[in-house]
Amino acid sequence: MPGHYIEEIAAPLRIEPAVSQVAFVGRARRGPRLQPIQVRGLSDFDATFGSADTPLRRAVAAYVGQGGDALLVVRATDVGPALEALAEAAVTLLVIAPQLLRGHEADVHAWCLAHRCVLLSHHAAGTIAPGLGENAAVYAPGLRDPDGRPVWTSAAVAGVVRRTDLSRGIWKAPSGPDATVLGLTADPPPPQHSRLNLVRTFHAGPPIIWGSRTAAPEGHDWKYLSLRRCHLWLLDSITNGLRWTVFEPHGEHLWARARGLVEDFLDGLWREGALVGSRPDHAYFVRCDRTTMTQADIDQGRLIVLIGVAFMKPGEFVVSRVTTQTLR
Repeated sequence: MPGHYIEEIAAPLRIEPAVSQVAFVGRARRGPRLQPIQVRGLSDFDATFGSADTPLRRAVAAYVGQGGDALLVVRATDVGPALEALAEAAVTLLVIAPQLLRGHEADVHAWCLAHRCVLLSHHAAGTIAPGLGENAAVYAPGLRDPDGRPVWTSAAVAGVVRRTDLSRGIWKAPSGPDATVLGLTADPPPPQHSRLNLVRTFHAGPPIIWGSRTAAPEGHDWKYLSLRRCHLWLLDSITNGLRWTVFEPHGEHLWARARGLVEDFLDGLWREGALVGSRPDHAYFVRCDRTTMTQADIDQGRLIVLIGVAFMKPGEFVVSRVTTQTLR
């Protein structure tokens, strides 16, 4: 019919891995306020925020020095407005200046839970602030650059985390002999460090991140940082990869297509070693049928995919539910 056009949205051939986005929040002497600015290196930072020595500049230098890739930098003096500025940035790893974070840990952790983000923090005294849980990891002691100036431990750890992501995969714990901190020295360890991740020095060698736990209490399902981050990454990847279903009519054909895409994605991860199991059915399962959705879900256009993945060993599944909206 003249003047009328129909655009058919084809389902993707595969689910693409979600992109990790790191963000730093802190004070700077110049540059735009409360705007996420992409920084690919120290020269980018200097061009926008100035080359004067500040804790934020040292943090960016430490991150880049550990092998960290592009990040967002927000110049801010308050945590709340900074988080509002990052609301649409799809941040997955967050570092906030310790002076800004102090006293706001619970609010920041709640924001991270809502945005599938993980907060990296450090506390030289060896304690974990109230309100932090499975979407946060706390490190000690402090670090120093070659001139003896303090550097946010969380910033250097973020660089090691990204280096590990890029070289080994997001499922690899950023700790142990491979997680060396380059070009920095560590202060003496705190007297108490329960549930903390330490940056330790052995036999006068470089500091090593020793520990990869979240701030969740003992016995919590998400006490390991790598598992928590991998789980959030899986949810992001699969949710983004199924957005096309909003244009599709609900029915068996759609369920099979969605199920097949998710199975192919998880099979690829299993073959890379991200999931544990001697066979695919030991490593993951995917369900999308009338056992995962009620008739009310179908009538309302909700597509629900139930996913189980074996992060630790065969037979132990972490079960997740992904819901999207479809045509009614």
